[in-house]
Amino acid sequence: MPQSDEGPYCESWRRYRRWYALSLGLAIAYLPVFAILANLLPAMQRGGAAIVIPFLLYGGTWVAASNVARDWECPRCGETFFG
Repeated sequence: MPQSDEGPYCESWRRYRRWYALSLGLAIAYLPVFAILANLLPAMQRGGAAIVIPFLLYGGTWVAASNVARDWECPRCGETFFG
C-alpha cells in the first residue's frame, strides 16, 4: 500500500528539511560568497573592518539555521536526533 504524502508528521519533516538545506547551503556557499565579497569590497582585501559585518551576519545566520536543524525534535517520539 503506497504511503500518502500528507501524513500527521509530514509538515514537521518538511520544516526540518528546509532548515537542514539552509544550513548545508550556507556551509557550502561560505567560501564562494566571501571570495566574491572580497572582490567587490576593496576594504576587505586590506583586512579592514568592512569584513566583520558580512562575516557576522553570514556566520550568525548559519549558526542559527544549524542549531534549529540540530535541535529539531522528531514529531512522533519528541526526541532530538543530534542533541
